[in-house]
Amino acid sequence: MFSPYSYAENINKPGVFQYNTKNKEFMKTRLLQTDFWSDETIQSMSLAAQHLYVFLLTCPHINMCGIFRLSKGLICLMARLNEQQLQTAKEELMATGKVLFYNGWVFVKNAREKNYYESSVKNRKSVAKELAAIPDDVKTACQEFTHGSISFDVADTNAKDINNQCADINSSPITINTISPTNDTDQLGIDTDKTEIDTNLNHNLSHNQNQ
Repeated sequence: MFSPYSYAENINKPGVFQYNTKNKEFMKTRLLQTDFWSDETIQSMSLAAQHLYVFLLTCPHINMCGIFRLSKGLICLMARLNEQQLQTAKEELMATGKVLFYNGWVFVKNAREKNYYESSVKNRKSVAKELAAIPDDVKTACQEFTHGSISFDVADTNAKDINNQCADINSSPITINTISPTNDTDQLGIDTDKTEIDTNLNHNLSHNQNQ
C-alpha cells in the first residue's frame, strides 16, 4: 500500500519511482539541470533537435544506463515530429555527439552520469542488469561513438571505499594523550607565576609598612 510519507521523502530523488496520485500509478523521474540551456552546443541546435533531445532525456522508455530500444515510428508519434524533422534532428544530435541512433536503439550519452543513479547500491545492481541485456553489436557501436570512453562495468568502488573507511575506524585504537601534573600546584590548576608575583607584592607591602 502506498504511503504518503514515502512519497514526500522520495519526491526529489532522481530515478525513484514516484506515485502519481491523479492516475494512481507509479512514474519515473529524470534530472534536467538548469544549466542545460546554457550549453553552447544546445544553443546552436535547431528547435527540432533540442525538442528531440529533451524528449529522449525524459521519455518513459529511457532507463538508468541511457541505452534503450525506441522505434522511429514511436518517436514521431510521441514527440510529434514528422519523418523529415526526425531525420534532421537525429543527424544533428549524432554530429554533436549527444545521442547515438543504431538499429532501433538509442544511446543518450550523458544520461547515466547526469542522474547519479550509481550512488545507490540497489541502483547499481539495476544498471548492471540493463547493461548485461544490451546486444554486443550495440555495445560496440556505443564504444565507437564515445571513442571507447563508455564503460559497461558498474563500479562498486564507492561502496567499497565507505566500507573500508568504516572498518578502519572500527579497528583503529583510540589514543588519549594525557599530561601528568609535575607538582601540587599544577594539579590544582594554580598558576605558579601568578603565585610568585602575589608573594613578592605582599612582601613589598609589609616592608613599606615597617618603614
